[in-house]
Amino acid sequence: MCNQWRSNAAQTFLSGRLTQIDGYWGGEQVIRQLFEMISDWDLWGAAFGPRAPKAQKRWTEFLAMRTGEASKSEKVRLTAGAILGKSEQSINKELFSYMKEDVIHPLDALLKTTPLTINFNAESWFGSQAGFDEYITAWDRRKTNDALNLNPDRKNPSDIRAKADRWALYGQFNDGKANVINSGLRTPHVKVADKEAHTPTYNYSHEKHKDGAPIDSQVFAALNYGRRLHGASTQYGWSVFELADGYKKSAIYFAMDTFTPVYGKQKAQRSKLYQVNSGYFGGAILLAIKSQYQGNQSAVNLTHSKHLATDLLEAARVKAPKPDNSDTHLLIEAHLFNRVLMKPDCVSKVKISKKECVGSPMLRNNTLLFTRRTGIPVEFID
Repeated sequence: MCNQWRSNAAQTFLSGRLTQIDGYWGGEQVIRQLFEMISDWDLWGAAFGPRAPKAQKRWTEFLAMRTGEASKSEKVRLTAGAILGKSEQSINKELFSYMKEDVIHPLDALLKTTPLTINFNAESWFGSQAGFDEYITAWDRRKTNDALNLNPDRKNPSDIRAKADRWALYGQFNDGKANVINSGLRTPHVKVADKEAHTPTYNYSHEKHKDGAPIDSQVFAALNYGRRLHGASTQYGWSVFELADGYKKSAIYFAMDTFTPVYGKQKAQRSKLYQVNSGYFGGAILLAIKSQYQGNQSAVNLTHSKHLATDLLEAARVKAPKPDNSDTHLLIEAHLFNRVLMKPDCVSKVKISKKECVGSPMLRNNTLLFTRRTGIPVEFID
């Protein structure tokens, strides 16, 4: 894979955080919680398919056994660590095998067999030039106050965007903010300089990150778990960079769009953004969806959480391409701390939507020049 870190601080942060994630999901979460989630949200069909009635019946019997008159030694405990089969002998083997075969392994396989993608608008990349040499973040492009205020996006205000990026880095850990600071990550801190202006203006507000200072930030990709033709979300464009599989191991995964939870600006509206890594993806991604909902319960959040869990489970079990999606709640974000260079060992393929070529006569020729320069294959899709 493309193994160049975005910064030394990014490498330091990620090395410590992946270890933290291992300890969190491996030590605190249990198979029982997955069954409780499936039962509470009625995900039996999505999770177990044809075996759903049997799995549900067995779970009901298990609960009756635990609350009935059986002796303590006869009750089967679902212990921590069972999510990866570390304590099979101490749990109900039949229930464990159902969860392992129908949920955990298929979700792990889904991560391995579907690509990480970055959606983009083809005209912005190839309309007037033969692409760029690297996919960079908004903070890479906007390192000064002047740059910060160049063509501000009302749908993506800089102060909220900066807060969302930091919030995602903190994750579910009580010491998350301290971890970020101690790693040396230079994260964006932005304030609104003139709230009354027709077009708001912004300034970098953190003392250490004044005008001209470089800022560390994760690159945002997503797992195209639904095998959708136009990538994980057309919200960001109909064309797609498909990334090399090597990024998957060092990515941090999140349920849904990490921007949405902080958009309301009020702390009471925020929930923790639960981080998952590749090693614990199969079960932890579902528990992350549930945990995130529990931190900010509402009818809308419940509907969105169930929709994502169902969509994910169906994709793992059925393996058929799903229709294109623009809903931000149907995302599994992948935050990357390695550089995404335009090289074949970083970007395996570029898919260009034909609809984004209309009205841009130089676009196709520029993609040809891009392929010659980089060696990355380009495919045009409807």
